Parts: sequence; C-alpha cells; structure tokens
Amino acid sequence: MVYKSEANSFFYKYIAALFIFLNCIFYRDFSYISFGGTLFITEILLLMSFFTLFLRIVITHRIRFDYQIKLWLIFFGYGCLLLFIDNNSSIFFKFREFAAIAYSTFFFIMLTLLSDHKSSNLVFRAILLGSIFSIFYIFYRFNIGLGNYTTTEGVMRYGNYEFVGINIVYCYSLSKLLSRPNDIILNAFLALICFITVFTLISHTSAMLGMLLSTAVILKIHYHNKRAKNLTLAFLLVSPIFFIMFFLMLDTSVITLRFTRIFSVDILNDPNVSWRLITWLHALSQMELSDIFFGVGWGYELPVYFLNDFAYAEDGFEGLHNSLLFYFFHTGLFGTSLFLILIISVYKKAFRACKIFQSSLLYCKLTGLLAANIGILLFSFFNVVLEGPYMAIIFWVSLGLIYIYSDKKLLNI
Repeated sequence: MVYKSEANSFFYKYIAALFIFLNCIFYRDFSYISFGGTLFITEILLLMSFFTLFLRIVITHRIRFDYQIKLWLIFFGYGCLLLFIDNNSSIFFKFREFAAIAYSTFFFIMLTLLSDHKSSNLVFRAILLGSIFSIFYIFYRFNIGLGNYTTTEGVMRYGNYEFVGINIVYCYSLSKLLSRPNDIILNAFLALICFITVFTLISHTSAMLGMLLSTAVILKIHYHNKRAKNLTLAFLLVSPIFFIMFFLMLDTSVITLRFTRIFSVDILNDPNVSWRLITWLHALSQMELSDIFFGVGWGYELPVYFLNDFAYAEDGFEGLHNSLLFYFFHTGLFGTSLFLILIISVYKKAFRACKIFQSSLLYCKLTGLLAANIGILLFSFFNVVLEGPYMAIIFWVSLGLIYIYSDKKLLNI
C-alpha cells in the first residue's frame, strides 16, 4: 500500500536529489549557503528530512531497524553523549566539531527515506550528473587560469573537493567498461577524463592514491572476467596517448614529480606532508589514557603550536586533515571502532552481493560505488572529508547506496 503522505509524495526525493546534484558541482560554495547568517542550506535539508521521517513513522507506524542502522544509532548516540563533556568552550564550537557526526545522518536518511528503487536511482544519477558538471567546471577554471599553487613548486591545482564525486563517476564508468558490452567508447572516455582530471588538474597526492586504490578494488572484483582483462590492457595502452596529448598543455615535469614522490621517502620533506605529521603528533600528545578509550569530547581547544614561524590552533579549532584521526581524537577507540565496524559491515555485505549480482543491472552501480567509497575513505585519511558537509554528504550517501544496492529487498520498500 502506498501512502500519499510518505516522502515521495512530498517530493522529498526530488529536493534531496537536487541538493546532492548542486553539492556535487559546487561543494563548499553550495553547502554553506546561509539564510540570515545562522541557518545553512544543509541544515534546512536535515530538518526537512527529519520532518518527513516523522510523518512517515506517524502514518505508517514503521521504520527499518537493520543491523547497520542499529550500529549507526549507537555511533550517533555516543557522539551526542560527548556533547555533555565540559571542555570550557562555547556551544557553537562544540556543535561545529560535532558536525562530523551529524553529517553521518545522511546514511540513516538514505536507508529510511530514499531506499526504494526510484529514489535511490534518482540520487545515484544526481551524483553522476553533478560530478560530470564539476569536471566541466574544473576545466573552465583551468582555461581561465583560476587555480591555487600546491606545495610542490610550480604545480597548480584547479580542483580539490570534487574528487569525491569524480571518483564515483570514474569507478562506475570503469566497472561498466569491464563488464558491459555496450557504450564501450563512452565509458572509456569518461574513465579517462576522470583519471586525467584527478592526476593533472586536481593534482592532489592523496586523491591520486585514492583513485589508484579504487582502481585496484575494481580490478580485483572483475579479476575472473576475461573480457575485463582484455579491456584493461587496451585501456592501459591507449591511456598514454591521451596523457601525452594533454600534457602538451601543461608543465609535465612537476606533475610527474608530484606523483612519483608518493612512492618515495622524499615525500616526508614535502611541507604539506610534514605539517600533517606534526599536527597529528601534536593532537595525540594532548590525550590522556581515558581520552584514548573515550575521546576528549567536542569543543576541546588544542594549545597553540608554532611551525615555520606560523601559529596553529589560534582559534581553538584544529583542522587535523585526517578524518579517522579526528574521530579518534574526539570519540576515542570506542567511537572510532563503531565507525569502522559500521563501514566494514557495509563493505562486507557489498562484496558478498557482488558475487551474486554479476548478471544484474545493479552490478556496475554496486561495484562502482563500493570501489569509489573505499578510495574516498583513503582520501579522508589525509584531508578534512567527514568534518564538513560538502564531502561528508557524498561519502555517507554513497555508503547508503552501497547498502541499498547490496540488498534487493530494500529496493522494494
């Protein structure tokens, strides 16, 4: 029985899809659009989501409580409990850090409001289309010379946050290229453009690593597919031609240096890398024994420290540039373990489903999202991914989609 008052009847799925579409193009510039300086557009969507969920519960008297949802509720509940720890900081500062937990709500939203077939596919297409538009936007910035210098001298970066969406397009295209006989040229082109964009225009070391890991996951899943092996070989043979053509437009020596240093101990001399290591050690040095198990809570102000005559943590907020370490610092082993158990349980479910759904239309969506999410997780070990809405939303929504596409019964809710 279909209830008119459920989320779809309120056009909730279209509003959510539009939000995700615009977020995948503009990221921070969109997620932090404010109304009156106190209410952000992301918070409006969250409030709308909980209102829609409340109506659904009242009318249908049901809500899904799968194992993963229970894990998330414990994770979220523990994060809320840490708000009561008194760190002599303002409520605003507490909630600013707590947001890293709050954005995980999008995983819960996916499994409770957007898990039917039409809604999940609509959200998935919104990610793909928005991310493709973001590639055009990056090329536009490249064309007008609007970029930022990286820590490797001479390298300009024309994108950053866009990696999380582009990696999903890349993995989905690569999965279709390796397992579907149709649209080979289109999928090869999309995968190649995504690859070139990340390695040359985004030129972010951890993004490169994330994409390489995602590629390895895709190849592992498709390992026993003979056609996949042949197409992979052809892809590897053709790619250098496109790279040479594109590199004629760029100073290739510094880009090559930035990539090759990933696998060299010389990378420790990179100012960006050394700054991260010093920051991580500085944060860990503030933790007592009890903090290691339960975390320091929200609103903890790190003491100011100096690096190259520049003061860090002056405003009390420290960007650790490592989302997993951020969770560990604030929630301890208990909270971090809950987070890892949650995502690993979703990954395990997806890997099992990959073996079952090989002939299903869900296969490419599932394998592409799974590989991409793993790559984004690696990216988060070196960047502020889960702490802000612009990248956290894509991570948690894609994790929700992985779970949905791993269970056909969810698609019939």
